[in-house]
Amino acid sequence: MSAIGKGTQKQAGTAGAHVSYITRSTAAVAVLAERMPTARIGSRGGAARKWLDEQEQADRKNGRVVTKVMVALPHELTDEQRGDLVRDFCERMTAGRGSWLAAIHRPSGDDARNHHAHIVLRDKDFETGKVVVGLSNAKSVDLIRTEWERFANAALEAAGEVARIDRRSLADQGETREPGSHVGPAVTAIERRGEVSAVRVRVVCQKSEKQPKPLRLSDLIFDDDPEQEVQDLDEWLAYQERLEAEAEQQRREAIKFQNTKRREILKEASELAERVKGPVEDMERWNSQRNVWDWEELNPDWVSGRRDEFSRLKMRADELMLPVAPRGWLALLRPIFELLQSLMERMQRLLPDQDAKWNDDLDNRPKM
Repeated sequence: MSAIGKGTQKQAGTAGAHVSYITRSTAAVAVLAERMPTARIGSRGGAARKWLDEQEQADRKNGRVVTKVMVALPHELTDEQRGDLVRDFCERMTAGRGSWLAAIHRPSGDDARNHHAHIVLRDKDFETGKVVVGLSNAKSVDLIRTEWERFANAALEAAGEVARIDRRSLADQGETREPGSHVGPAVTAIERRGEVSAVRVRVVCQKSEKQPKPLRLSDLIFDDDPEQEVQDLDEWLAYQERLEAEAEQQRREAIKFQNTKRREILKEASELAERVKGPVEDMERWNSQRNVWDWEELNPDWVSGRRDEFSRLKMRADELMLPVAPRGWLALLRPIFELLQSLMERMQRLLPDQDAKWNDDLDNRPKM
């Protein structure tokens, strides 16, 4: 949870820019909203961004424009159930009077269970402009966590699921393991290549420091010294810019790595198709002419080896298709795999029954 307001942002339009970001087409699968315009996916915020910019202009000098919340959605629920959960929670956190918008994102990285939602809450009555819940209060974080736990567990129970979420820390739950740190799919891709990620190094260093430097904006805006507060804020913004630059570089490296692997799979698939196609066609031609099984290369062991090779290739391709693969790559790969599947089936039909092969050998033995 974090706030966007005139007192915390140097530039106007930050709330609208955030809506533009969370509704981008590369991540969002659904956008929900009440008592404010919605934003069509991929429209750069659309009417919602314009509306938030207008509300920000009308707010007082130090007014909070919106509160940002990100929640992990239970993977045990269906898409429809997750949407209903988000809607019910947002209605509770705005008391059915404030405005809200939520962008539900698809899982990213290697974890197909990572469904989550980015929520924007405007804690003002859409008619009177008065505060309805008090999300700027000191205890608002506890309130949001408590209500999310209650609504999420109620949704899981209604769906007949035994899983439950727990808002407490690992220590309070009696867990001894260290909490994990989110690093994203780009870092995972870099480390899979055996390389070192700058983000991973930074996370490890932060954990090893006894008194790590505050990284949240909320840790920097309550300083008694106004000049120091401004300096801290500038440092925090510069730090965020460096993080974004590193993340963008790692994203590009991950894409480059994926594209290299895709080209390798395309090449191997094409070569495998060529190795399979020739023997199959030769054997079909031989059988049609003589109707005699007399070819050493096409045998059960050879067919089994090619089938295993095809299966391994397909598994590697499936991994690169998550969460979504470029259409151009799929357009090249799909016909090759369809051809391979057809060739495998034709090879299987060409293999003779062992009893029939034995009889053929007896019939074709040299005459005494």
